[in-house]
Amino acid sequence: MKTAIDDRPRTLAAIGMTLIMLSTLSAWSCSSTWLQIVQQDLPVLTKQATSIAQLVDPSGSDAKLATTVGSDAVSLIGLVSDAYAAYNQSPTADTLQKLRVALDTVGTKLPETLQSVAGQFSNPTDLLIVTAAVDAIVTTVDIIANQIPGATKSAARAAHLHKMKAAGRDVKKIPTADDLRKQWNSQVCSLAPGRCPTM
Repeated sequence: MKTAIDDRPRTLAAIGMTLIMLSTLSAWSCSSTWLQIVQQDLPVLTKQATSIAQLVDPSGSDAKLATTVGSDAVSLIGLVSDAYAAYNQSPTADTLQKLRVALDTVGTKLPETLQSVAGQFSNPTDLLIVTAAVDAIVTTVDIIANQIPGATKSAARAAHLHKMKAAGRDVKKIPTADDLRKQWNSQVCSLAPGRCPTM
């Protein structure tokens, strides 16, 4: 019986610490502005991914290649949306890690898809347009991944963000949905006038 009494302060302290940690995590996850910005950015990223196939002449030989890149982009952004929804519903270390993995997958796989078909484009302008679209999406995803609490920066992401910073992009804050639309219009739609859907 004496042992149980001696253990009570330790048990109460452990319970108290657990409650403090849970309330801190809950407050952090509910008030994090990055979550709110990403929630607004995801529909714009999805629309950008969907529009890649429309950026080139649909009757040209490059249309199928643009569709391949666009389909992959839609699928990868879908993974991020799913991971974000899971984290937003249950903010745990595990769901946060899954969100990080989904973001890193976009940053790795989408450029790989573009690279795999780049040599097949017959029109250099079409390749330039699709490359600009992929770059805009990957840059946004890399910035988001870099701003998530506890994120580690991969060598590829670090190199890409350094390149974007040198080009004048603000890589230290997650762009808002309005920022994404403006960047898309200036970096992508300017190359494909008349074929670029409104964001």
